[in-house]
Amino acid sequence: MSQGSKENAAARRARWLSDVSTALDEAHKLATELGIPRLHNPEAVELWARIAAARAQAKSLRLGRSDEDAPQLGPKWNNSVWPKRSADERS
Repeated sequence: MSQGSKENAAARRARWLSDVSTALDEAHKLATELGIPRLHNPEAVELWARIAAARAQAKSLRLGRSDEDAPQLGPKWNNSVWPKRSADERS
């Protein structure tokens, strides 16, 4: 990989991380405006926690920290961000 393509990839990654961070900040703001942190609902609490964890992960990535450098962020992300639920649980 040439130096130019590495720089382009780094610039694309930085833009993507910036966009993700902005979206997560907006989600956090909206959740706050909707009063989600004050709800006594397990799903609302889970949503709030997932937004907070995603914001922390995005910040860690923007700062260039690896998972080993930021163990306080919790488990590593995987492809299944939202837990799978059966049809019975959704009703």
